[in-house]
Amino acid sequence: MHRFNAGSAIQFAFVIVLGSFGLSASRAPAQQRNPIDPRTTYSCISTRQASREQQTQPGVWEHSVYVANACNRPIELTICYAFSSDCITTTAAPNRESPHELGVKTQPGFQYTIRFD
Repeated sequence: MHRFNAGSAIQFAFVIVLGSFGLSASRAPAQQRNPIDPRTTYSCISTRQASREQQTQPGVWEHSVYVANACNRPIELTICYAFSSDCITTTAAPNRESPHELGVKTQPGFQYTIRFD
């Protein structure tokens, strides 16, 4: 018989899987939470996705994730295709939005996850 020991429990937070196919939640360690801006108490990072068909190769799509950092400090993060180890590691510059090329695939829709390093 196993007993639950509250002192040894690991805290968990939710990591949102974002994409054109809807949202789903998965469990991740608490240190991977989106940082909070102490001035506003809002999340520092917001994202949106975009896919663009290549003009030179029809049927091939470039997937980008735009990351906006509302805080006054750079934030390191890892962006991955959902349910994949295909990832990029990047730094979100303070107080700006910037595009990050995630990959090139043969379908326009994609889902992604974000981990905060």
